Amino acid sequence: MMRSLVARLTVSCVLFGTLFATSKPSVPPPGKKVATGQFFEVYVSKAEEKPAPAGYISRVFKVIVVAHTHKHGIQRFTMRMETLDADLLEPKNWEIKDLDGDGMDDFRSLAQVTKKGCQVWPAQRWEKDRERFTSGGPKLARHVDASGKPVANCVLR
Repeated sequence: MMRSLVARLTVSCVLFGTLFATSKPSVPPPGKKVATGQFFEVYVSKAEEKPAPAGYISRVFKVIVVAHTHKHGIQRFTMRMETLDADLLEPKNWEIKDLDGDGMDDFRSLAQVTKKGCQVWPAQRWEKDRERFTSGGPKLARHVDASGKPVANCVLR
C-alpha cells in the first residue's frame, strides 16, 4: 500500500514537472519595442535604407505587432512598412489611441515628411470581430503641416 502511494506520488511529480518544463516563456520578437497599446506591443527593426528621388531617404522597416486576444491568444502580425524621411525606430513617430470610437486602441505611424515639413500618418484599426489590424483608410489617416496644424492632405505642402 505504501509502495503504491509512493509510486503514484513519484509519477505525479514527474508528470507535473514535465508539463511545466516543456512550456517555454514567450520570446519577444526581434527589434526595438516602440509602442504599447491596451492589448498589443509594436516592435520595429530596420530592413533597408537608400536614397530616393528628390533628395528623400527611403527606409523599409519590418514591424511586428504582438496582440493578446481572447479568441486566439498571442498573435504576431508582421508588416513591411516603407517611409520617406521618417524613422519608425523613434517612439515619437507612433500614435496609439482609439481612432474609430470602438473602445479598442488603434495606431498611426509616420510614413512621410515632405520637404516643407508636412507629415503623413496612415492608420491601422483593430477589428474586434476578426481580431486583427486592417488599414484605417483615408478617414483615419492624419496629415499635419510643419506648424502642427491638421490639413486635408500633403500633396502641395
